[in-house]
Amino acid sequence: MFRIAPFFLGLLAFLPALAAAPARAGGTAGGTQYEWSFYQYVSDGAGGATGPQLVETGTQTDGALAEDVVLGGAGSPHAEVFSSEGAADFWAWARSPLTGGGDGDPVGARAELTVAQLFRKELAGATLSVTVPQSELSASHFFGPDNDGLSAILVHELEVGGSLAFSEQASLSGVGGAWTFQNGSTLLPFELAQGGLDQPAVAFRFSEPFVQEVDLSALAAGAEFTVTYRIVAEAIDTVQAKSGIRAFALDPLDESDGVSFAFSGLTPIPAPEPGAALLLFAGAAVLSALARRKA
Repeated sequence: MFRIAPFFLGLLAFLPALAAAPARAGGTAGGTQYEWSFYQYVSDGAGGATGPQLVETGTQTDGALAEDVVLGGAGSPHAEVFSSEGAADFWAWARSPLTGGGDGDPVGARAELTVAQLFRKELAGATLSVTVPQSELSASHFFGPDNDGLSAILVHELEVGGSLAFSEQASLSGVGGAWTFQNGSTLLPFELAQGGLDQPAVAFRFSEPFVQEVDLSALAAGAEFTVTYRIVAEAIDTVQAKSGIRAFALDPLDESDGVSFAFSGLTPIPAPEPGAALLLFAGAAVLSALARRKA
């Protein structure tokens, strides 16, 4: 199975705003498109993990979004995706299950969230920016077999008008006392926030909010374009003994402030008709089915 699902077309709904001061996203124009999926990794019985295996997936247009998944039976969720009404703020997170690690037991969770909307550029000087207040990668391993260790990744991606504005990935892996942290670029302002790479527990968090301005100068006034934001959070623990790892695209202690957009000189366009929405989100298989239906 693919670890990174392809982008889906669509666009993030914002309050209509043509004022000079940017407005925060989240309004009544409609057309917010959500695509979400949950996956699991299972123990291979030999200290490793296989996957990802798709557990749940779905789509939604408009409204608020709140979905989670529990792996390995009853208990607290191991992954969650969320968006407030009109995508005023949204986030995803995953944490590793603690199931014992027997052959076939879930040992990893993955959440993917895509939020999208169609816009029209009204002014030549239109602006668009994205803010990610906080993100975290953290792990602990106090005792137990190393096996294949623990690993987590966190991905933030933005596509505007068919072009990738940024794609940033950070990862944390290893075992207690021997952790490795990698930040794909210098854009995401991660810093060591707790413990250390040579300690049993470690946490990396943003030192400040991540704010990125999007260049819209190549788009002519009157142009319609798609904005798509994607979050991937994954956490796998093959140790399964006084251990755990998690990836959060928000502050784990404050779920009231997720990823958000601000804009000026842009008008969000309401959702297309249901048939067109299918074309936005479907792949080649769905397009083929539609063609056969018309025949």
